[in-house]
Amino acid sequence: MPIGASLEVIDCMGGTISPGMVDIQINGGFGVDLSDFTSPVEYLTGLDKLSEELLRMGVTSYVPTVISQKPEVYKKILPLLMERAGKFPKSDVLSATPLGFHVEGPFLAPLKKGCHPSENIAMVNEGIADFENMYGSEAVAPNREMVRIVTVAPDVQGVLPCIPELRERGITVALCHTNATTEQALQGIINGATLLTHIFNAMPPLHHRDPSIIGLLGQMASRPSFSIIADGVHVHPQAVALAYRAYPEGCILISDAMHFMDPDLPDGVYPWRESAIEKRGMTLTLDGTDTLAGSILPMPEAVINLSKFADIPLERAIACATYTPAKLLGGLFKESHGLVPGCKADVLLWDKEGLKGVWKGGREV
Repeated sequence: MPIGASLEVIDCMGGTISPGMVDIQINGGFGVDLSDFTSPVEYLTGLDKLSEELLRMGVTSYVPTVISQKPEVYKKILPLLMERAGKFPKSDVLSATPLGFHVEGPFLAPLKKGCHPSENIAMVNEGIADFENMYGSEAVAPNREMVRIVTVAPDVQGVLPCIPELRERGITVALCHTNATTEQALQGIINGATLLTHIFNAMPPLHHRDPSIIGLLGQMASRPSFSIIADGVHVHPQAVALAYRAYPEGCILISDAMHFMDPDLPDGVYPWRESAIEKRGMTLTLDGTDTLAGSILPMPEAVINLSKFADIPLERAIACATYTPAKLLGGLFKESHGLVPGCKADVLLWDKEGLKGVWKGGREV
């Protein structure tokens, strides 16, 4: 803005300002299930609703996540953000910006599938062609950013040789839902994976003689970043603190939220596809089991929890929801996400109790 132009001065009352939060794994929220497709219009209407609600929570950008599906469903969902290009967000509505999809699966270890439908789990028999056939060749074409992140299991047949090609195409490769040995996990990183998805969940526990994927936190060369659900349910607070202190610069907070994330939704059992999910407080499980089924964790709460669990200043926890995920995504997004001239004016205001203000593109939400 030119010197002398009219400026609005905001007194932050000693608070902390940060860039907007970036959620790289969110399955839905406020009744919107990002893996449920009925029609393009209904899907994009739901995406608009979720984007508006997320912005009010301080999430200014996010990577909508689709869990394991059949190829015909991926091929209907994944092109939709490109269809939205140039029209999103709607000019009259302030909304969080979707950055391309995170496809979590279906190339996952069957015994570590979690709540992913068994009938959708797939193997890799024909190399990169299986990824193209699963998601659509355009979705994983070089630098298209339709698929921004793909989560795979390094122990699934045929996955490891495909990682370098996926990286060459500009896709962030993450490891999870796996029974990988230490050697398989390490080979995934050597081949180009740079992220561990929701660490501690859907992977072998840490063992001192075979640390597997969790042991990669101690790998000093090419150490991967890791996402973590800091709700105190998916991961014990002490384990959250342990992971953070092992590699604070690689810690990325995620919500992994399901469409049940809604402060007005009471506890109870709710239908979900061919089964049901039970909500109890902050816990979602497949009905009648103790299998966790995603979370209902708002990102501001994840930040506060990390600060408490790891006993760190709030600003360090905020970095795990802002700068660190932006660094992982890289490219122009990383360069434009910050608090220096030339960055997008996506700004949050915090005090010691949590989030107090949100601005998107310089406009107050």
